Amino acid sequence: MKAGILQWFKEWEWSFPAAAIFLCGATTLLAQTSDLAFAQNSAAVLFAYLTGMAIIVWGIHAFTGNPEERSAYGVNFAYFVMAVSLAVLILPPVMRADAFGGEPLGLVSGCVATEGAHATLACPPEQDGKSRASNNQWLLNIGGTLSGQAAGSTADIGTRANRATIAGGIVVPLPFVVIALFGGAISLSRRIPELQKRAEESYIATQDAPKLTHAELREKLLFQIVQYVSAPMIAIVAYQAIKPDSQSSAAALAFICGFGSETVLLMIRGLADGLRPKGATLSSAQDVVAAPGEMVLLRITVNTEGLDPGSLAITVDGKAAQANEDGFLEVELEAGKEHLIIANAKRMGQLVTDELRMTPLVTDDARPFALNP
Repeated sequence: MKAGILQWFKEWEWSFPAAAIFLCGATTLLAQTSDLAFAQNSAAVLFAYLTGMAIIVWGIHAFTGNPEERSAYGVNFAYFVMAVSLAVLILPPVMRADAFGGEPLGLVSGCVATEGAHATLACPPEQDGKSRASNNQWLLNIGGTLSGQAAGSTADIGTRANRATIAGGIVVPLPFVVIALFGGAISLSRRIPELQKRAEESYIATQDAPKLTHAELREKLLFQIVQYVSAPMIAIVAYQAIKPDSQSSAAALAFICGFGSETVLLMIRGLADGLRPKGATLSSAQDVVAAPGEMVLLRITVNTEGLDPGSLAITVDGKAAQANEDGFLEVELEAGKEHLIIANAKRMGQLVTDELRMTPLVTDDARPFALNP
């Protein structure tokens, strides 16, 4: 019983300072004023704050620790993100008559007065001292300054009663961002079941879609969530760079940015690492097919934190292998053939394990891999 409590505390100890930080911020928010309207808004913000904290804590717990033990948590969390994202987009809470935020960041109704603004966003010039019909619409304002269009109005700037004129900053139509999120959500809902299938014991690996270990499944699931979150940012950059000249082309661009955000991130990561994206097609069959008997050197690191001393046992294709005191070993494996590396150990007297099933390529020579029993 005591060992179980200590193990639970070790897994969750990081969440206590995180919760304290979030609660301090929420308390400060509520203590800013005694105004009733603000207090009502603050209650909604506090609810969102605590809900967000709970989701973040769940996500960190799902994607840390032993990959094999937490594999189901990661899959469940990814499905949760997929379901919530689609639900929020179908019933968007931000579609309301009042502005949401303002300066320097917010969703407002209005038009753009900056010189050179896109024709569909620009505020038409005045004629005879009176403003012509404006291109007012709901906009995402990032860093722009707001001024009201209704002279003498006491209504909040950016609402329907007092549309905003935006100067400077980055301004993107709200529908553009929403369509990008739809594209990202569809891509997410397509990829998660595919990754889950490739990690199942009954899955038959192919050259194009090898079987995933628990650690690889975790990495790819987390990357899928990142691509969804990145979809609107990629879309905003594309809108500013391409400046689509019609609503139809803008909608197409937004969906492509959302649905293809995974490809964009892989390209960016490949450029940053000086390598091609991991999802890219190999240039020739020689990258995969090795000469008979050609060997590849792999560097394996086993996470020994918390393991009982002397309990680590490693096998490579059923044969015992020895790691140093830091859990590091090098193995030579034949390229183009499937191999199985298993690490068994004990943590607080309980058996823990992790395995790496792979078919190394010639290009994997000297590549590092990790095991987390």
